[in-house]
Amino acid sequence: MGLSDGTALAPDLHVPATGLLFDNDGVLVDSITAVENAWSRWALAYDVLPERALSIVHGRRAADTVALLVPEDVRVEATALVDAYELEDAELVAAMAGVPALLAMLPPGTWAVVTSGTRALATARLTAAGIPVPEVFVAAEDVAVGKPDPAGYLAAARGLGLTPRRRWCWRTARAGSPRGRPPGAACWASARRRWPPTPSSSSGTWPGPAGPATDCCCPRRPCYAVRRGRTSLSPVGTSPSADAPLGVFDSGVGGLTVVRAILDQLPHEAVRYVGDTRNGPYGPLPIADVRRHSLAVMDDLVEAGVKMLVVACNSASAACLRDARERYDVPVVEVVLPAVRRATAATRTGRVGVIGTTATVTSGAYADAFAAAPHITVTSTACPSFVDFVERGVTSGRQLLGLAQSYLEPLLAADVDTVVLGCTHYPLLTGVLSLVLGPEVTLVSSAEETAQDVYRVLTGADLLRPDDAAPPPHAFLATGDPEPFARLGRRFLGPVVDTVLPA
Repeated sequence: MGLSDGTALAPDLHVPATGLLFDNDGVLVDSITAVENAWSRWALAYDVLPERALSIVHGRRAADTVALLVPEDVRVEATALVDAYELEDAELVAAMAGVPALLAMLPPGTWAVVTSGTRALATARLTAAGIPVPEVFVAAEDVAVGKPDPAGYLAAARGLGLTPRRRWCWRTARAGSPRGRPPGAACWASARRRWPPTPSSSSGTWPGPAGPATDCCCPRRPCYAVRRGRTSLSPVGTSPSADAPLGVFDSGVGGLTVVRAILDQLPHEAVRYVGDTRNGPYGPLPIADVRRHSLAVMDDLVEAGVKMLVVACNSASAACLRDARERYDVPVVEVVLPAVRRATAATRTGRVGVIGTTATVTSGAYADAFAAAPHITVTSTACPSFVDFVERGVTSGRQLLGLAQSYLEPLLAADVDTVVLGCTHYPLLTGVLSLVLGPEVTLVSSAEETAQDVYRVLTGADLLRPDDAAPPPHAFLATGDPEPFARLGRRFLGPVVDTVLPA
């Protein structure tokens, strides 16, 4: 037996469980295209930015997402419309690789689906993907509260005749644990959403629990993560080594401003940095593309064994921060909230400006973050071409000055006294920005605040690299041509950027 991608399955593969609970979207079926099409159409109908809707829709019931985006008096009709759109697009769904082969191995009545979608939608998507609808099926309308509340999982477990101690749950992210799974239940976690994982022995038998994992999301039974390229299962939640590097990434060289701040505050830490120059800059891209590229880079960093992820890119933070924190078992630090905290503390008048890429500004990430400070009035403007100048190494000149004067006119008109540099490339432009905005305007870069967050998280998790350790080894990688990355990288970090390797 084999998977659709040619991966062989052991004929005597055994799962040490009497029942399995599956999520639907992203686990059994690939519904990304359908979701993006339906929610984009819906967003335009209700004057909502499609990027905003797509940044929060995953893992939520449709009614819960609608409630975050439109006034209460239109929520019922708005939910009905998006339900109709999603049903229309169900034919765009396909089975995840290997799922039909895996389900064919399971006896009837031993597996269930727990989904945030409606019963009609989930049934349509399973049918379109050629996947049988299981006997036990818990959908959005079957529970009062959606995921990660455990009600749906518990109902499915009861439907299979299982108690939590006898229950295993397939998952592709941390969502639902521990809240989505009561103490005593265990789960298999697939970091790369590939079915089924490679057996850990030549017999094809997956090992049962061998004792509680450190800091596991279940205090009685450990979780096991199946990660790409590994031939064994490792406990989810096992604390990473303090000697492991910090994983930092950006769509280009801009994230090196964050690395510089981290190394200033934590000189003994090792850094593994990836610049996604093949796909970047992220700013002009649709939010769905930013999300896809970002998660791919973070997947690779986690596979490389980093102890923390630092999303040193505002566009990526806006596109997939929630996904990243659910998807990975290492801490994730980003750049949006640190900058908002600093700007809130710095402003004297309550008038704050935000400049960023098109993806960052249209996502509403900063507007959402500042919502916790109602006394702040935010004026945002996209400055898409700034990144291109920095990536070319141009940080001054008449052309750049004229562009800055045009971009920053809305902030000058709003009389802001504090401006958030909502892109990690922009600290390289503080000279021209200060010239246009004037010396009385405070420029806030997230780099220093983000580095402080890294310090706090590492300290709290007891993951600081010892002061007496050997000099930290750094690694710098680029998904595109390493040479221009190395040349520009030395402007940010000097000789620390010695060699840049292809990612």
